[in-house]
Amino acid sequence: MGLFPGYLCGANDLEAIVVYAKEKEIWLKNFLDLRKGIPCYGTFWWIYALLKPSELEQCFVEWVQSIIRR
Repeated sequence: MGLFPGYLCGANDLEAIVVYAKEKEIWLKNFLDLRKGIPCYGTFWWIYALLKPSELEQCFVEWVQSIIRR
């Protein structure tokens, strides 16, 4: 699930994604283990820096296809 919803809702940078996540924390807890709260901007930066764009694209395509099939 990740934070694609934040991006899709107009959060177009990592700081905006953190703000979105904090606003939606209760809802996100249904999908994510957030016992330590929402990660900070720096954590998201490191995660995204380590991602391979082609693998992220593949995950996104699979996620969208799973929604379409419902």
